[in-house]
Amino acid sequence: MKLTITSKKENVLLSRTEFQADLTFTKTTPARKEVVAEIAKQLKAKSEMVIVEEIKTAFGNTTAKVVGRVYTSKEVMNKIETKRMLEKHVFKEEKVKEAVEEAKPEEKKEEAKPEEAPKEEKKEEPKKEEAKEE
Repeated sequence: MKLTITSKKENVLLSRTEFQADLTFTKTTPARKEVVAEIAKQLKAKSEMVIVEEIKTAFGNTTAKVVGRVYTSKEVMNKIETKRMLEKHVFKEEKVKEAVEEAKPEEKKEEAKPEEAPKEEKKEEPKKEEAKEE
């Protein structure tokens, strides 16, 4: 993957740098995470501050146009960017951590369910004894 920044504009009012770049790759279009890492490396910024708005690829081509922004602070980025755009930049490791935290209470519920099953079996046993007595 080769990324060349074609234009870079400093937007002081919004505390960000807006950029456009050309991306050359082989096989499939690179993931957003890979593009963000490469941009952060070239612009000497933290990858958390980079927002890739779009990666446009024409059908069958191995080149793409990339449009995005690099913010100076996390607070400014959270104020300006839409919720959807911020969600797109939460990558798998962070999503996995959130899913694990959510799954922990579910595991406790699943453990409670097997305990209920033996109680039902105990209820069935006295019924069988009553049938034998008759």
